[in-house]
Amino acid sequence: MKKAHTRPRKILLTFARSPLALDLARQLHASGHKIVAADSIKIHISRFSNAVSKSYLVPSPSANPANYVQALLKIVREESIDFLLPLFEETACIAKYRSKFPKACAIFSPSFELFSELHNKWLFQQRLKKIGILPVPSTLIHNQEELSALAWDRPILLKACYSRGSQAIFKLSPGQLAPKLEIDPCNPWIAQEWLEGDKYCSYSICRNGSVFAHALYPVQYAIDGNSCVMFESVNHPEIYSWVCKFVKETGYTGQIAFDFIQTRDKKLYAIECNPRTTSGVHLFDQQDCLDQAFLGQNRVPLFPKTGNKKQIAMGMMLYGWKKSSHAHNNFRRFFKDFTTIKDVVYQPNDKKPFLLKPFIFAFLLKQALSSKLPLPEFFTYDHHWNGEPLGNAK
Repeated sequence: MKKAHTRPRKILLTFARSPLALDLARQLHASGHKIVAADSIKIHISRFSNAVSKSYLVPSPSANPANYVQALLKIVREESIDFLLPLFEETACIAKYRSKFPKACAIFSPSFELFSELHNKWLFQQRLKKIGILPVPSTLIHNQEELSALAWDRPILLKACYSRGSQAIFKLSPGQLAPKLEIDPCNPWIAQEWLEGDKYCSYSICRNGSVFAHALYPVQYAIDGNSCVMFESVNHPEIYSWVCKFVKETGYTGQIAFDFIQTRDKKLYAIECNPRTTSGVHLFDQQDCLDQAFLGQNRVPLFPKTGNKKQIAMGMMLYGWKKSSHAHNNFRRFFKDFTTIKDVVYQPNDKKPFLLKPFIFAFLLKQALSSKLPLPEFFTYDHHWNGEPLGNAK
């Protein structure tokens, strides 16, 4: 599309370790913006990109939310940042203390209250009821006694209200004994009816209740069927209309994503909401000028090219070959996709992140082993927010 004249911004990206940050840094840098990155681990993929002018080491937002906010404030002042773009659950800290940041620095996120509501899987379903959108039949569980007393005559899914794809999820069939769970009083669990059908993930960039960019991909290769490592852009008008209605009803500003299931009788259910960046951003190319959506400058919504495919090659190599990663997986199919689909990390004019992947992976694996966490969970755990109090940033 033809790019409108855009004043270059100095943009701060958080959670810089993620391929999401690397991809966004490249797209925004290609549009003429200066990119600064921040993360609580020193060695990460965005640090080595020529799209990033400087990378800062900051405290963990999960362990030290107040110190994290103070560190970001210092970066904003020193670098004269005028656009702060949070990518993951550190959005909670940033939104909570929005008033601490200089007015000259725009923060692209929903309010703390709205982020907290949509990030909570139970409260999200309750919001759907208020809007008049079909929710997934769900029950809130506060303790083991409530779980043991729960009766179900069809399969159900158990997960914590504040959780993400790398964490424990249980599927229970009728007559199956409930597992023993350690339920945090501040983070109860939710039991949802297990739905069968076609699975999709959406990603949208919104301002004041309007959608400025939208991408959608079906769930194909994924880590144990949850976190996708390959993405293909598809059109689904009903899902786009659903997203537009939700965004309008909530007056949403920021990035937002939904996990959908469309059942065999064509009913559409949003299983959960992620009010943050997700992998749908990979489906946009530099010529799509995604910066216009973030800045609210495009007159019509941006969509990636239908059929556009991307993969996280490292994730495909580690998990994509497994039977659990794809409903119809076999080695021939995996090998063809792995060797032909474009990698998110590799870029001919920015090769360092790709060439240094083995070094970065070894560093992360060592840190995960010393933390006694599986690598997928370690990758995000120090940016998790599970509804805890966020302290008092000075």
